[in-house]
Amino acid sequence: MNKYLIIGDGRVARHMAHYFSLLQINCAHWSRKNQTAPLVKLATQAKSILLLISDRSIDEFLHEHPYLVSTAQKPVMHFSGALTHSQIEGAHPLMTFGPDLYTLETYKRMVFITEAGRAALPDLLPDLPNRNLAIAPEKKKLYHALCSMSGNFSVLLWEHVMARFEADLGLPREVLTPYLEQITYNLGHAQESALTGPLVRGDVSTLIQHLDALAGQPDQKLYYAFLNFYLEQKKSIGELTYEHSRI
Repeated sequence: MNKYLIIGDGRVARHMAHYFSLLQINCAHWSRKNQTAPLVKLATQAKSILLLISDRSIDEFLHEHPYLVSTAQKPVMHFSGALTHSQIEGAHPLMTFGPDLYTLETYKRMVFITEAGRAALPDLLPDLPNRNLAIAPEKKKLYHALCSMSGNFSVLLWEHVMARFEADLGLPREVLTPYLEQITYNLGHAQESALTGPLVRGDVSTLIQHLDALAGQPDQKLYYAFLNFYLEQKKSIGELTYEHSRI
């Protein structure tokens, strides 16, 4: 009997199948593209079912395969960060999943976020060594928005800067790698002092020079947005050291 059944063929499904393999956990894998055996048979044999498909497809899939939740006395879960579902449990791995598979230690460091008042990770995936924290179901959309902001927006920014280094400055993008790695390290190990530069110093002259250099480009609006965000943060806690109106 397979301990787990993964349904889906996207990145998260591939990563989880690989993680189970690294942990030497018996796992079956089924998708519409790769129907290794009848789904009903695999579902019957599994102790837990991971429905790792897109949020918008979950209701339709459960309608097509009602036996997954109507008769099975076993955990059935999704991995969505924003969705709360009345029929199946939720456990969101707080991780970004790229095209390349990760090491065992990387997977073990993932924290799973479950819903307070519902099944915890040890109930859903008892063989995983991962840490588990729970949040109120009504806060999941905020949680997922914050995850998306921090992960996706930072990638968009770095991709843009790397492209401009090459196109506008004639510098190879890889020269930014040590800078990015150090910023990431500082944020994780010295958060209070990770932010540096003219913002922290209150160097209005340099900030104005930056805005002038970006004049007429979409980048200037982005710079303004981050500048205003920072200033409003400082204003809200009484730490604003230079006037917003001067920028």
